[in-house]
Amino acid sequence: MLLRRIKPVFIISPFFVAIVLLFPLLVQGSRSPASAASRSPSPGPFSELWLEGSKAEAEPVSMKSIDESTRVELLKEDGSTEAVSMKDYLIGVVAAEMPALFEREALKAQAVAARTYTLYRMTEDRAHEGGRLCTAPGCCNAYADLDSLKEKWGADYEANLARITEAVVQTDGICLSYEGRPIFAAFHSSSVGRTEDSENVWKGRLPYLRSVESPERADEVPNFTYGVTIAFNEVKRLVREAFPEARLGKEPEKWLTEAVYTQNGRLARVKLGGVELSGSQLRALFDLRSAAVTWSIAEDGIKFETKGYGHGVGMSQYGANAMAKAGADYIEILKHYYTDIDIAVASAAEIPKDSV
Repeated sequence: MLLRRIKPVFIISPFFVAIVLLFPLLVQGSRSPASAASRSPSPGPFSELWLEGSKAEAEPVSMKSIDESTRVELLKEDGSTEAVSMKDYLIGVVAAEMPALFEREALKAQAVAARTYTLYRMTEDRAHEGGRLCTAPGCCNAYADLDSLKEKWGADYEANLARITEAVVQTDGICLSYEGRPIFAAFHSSSVGRTEDSENVWKGRLPYLRSVESPERADEVPNFTYGVTIAFNEVKRLVREAFPEARLGKEPEKWLTEAVYTQNGRLARVKLGGVELSGSQLRALFDLRSAAVTWSIAEDGIKFETKGYGHGVGMSQYGANAMAKAGADYIEILKHYYTDIDIAVASAAEIPKDSV
């Protein structure tokens, strides 16, 4: 993958680009691991060409679409693959991941985050053979094809598709980097005042996934506070299957003990039947909307109450929309949620041949 960061001082002309490409600086390295981007990342080899980058020059400098010339291999549920352009893929991803009526700058931020995460998955962290991507949101990105979007949007299909396509086209090739490598651009639906440090959710610390303020308000987010009651017998069944060593006695109020929360209000760890779980493990076990969770004993089960939606790391989509409403552009949104990153542009769509 050949990528370039853009100098913040001068507008880049095709002539300048040509001169730069005659004198490439090859940077190689590896990055320690710290997930919708919701699975935990792992390191891998990556080499690319970068120039310094900034907001002012973060626009495609070639008339030829970078996204259209980049191929993504999609893994289907039946095990077959389909080759699509990065442009078409990202349209399906943004449409599946973010409401089409969000602010245009929020949609652009989502397009860049999704593109970056896609590049990361294709090159840095190949969860699927050959750098392929699946359509499962818990593994790669959520993805919707045009037929499903027609069914989902109905009469609004053309207008919504135009908004999503605009966000992808107007950010053609733009991605995020840290120390010359595409970042693990995690994102989630809504936060609880602040996002979370990566190591509080996954195993590793990533310097660009730091806790920052997130401006969405509870009344702007559907089901921001959400309660669900899980019957005692169902709790026992789920725990028995996932953690057979756990011991749940006759007193449900003693099942969940020693809860510890992060300073941002998300569950860090808790003991369940004597077995210590992380907040992420508890969330996954009971399919909760977030780890910003409390619980109480009801007559018929354990009542969990959550705030926000998602793992809480990286860009909050509703937070991005709130920032866009307040006048922030997509570069400002991305630089707010991803710490000390650079804005980069892929200058050639040359994924290593063993990637696809």
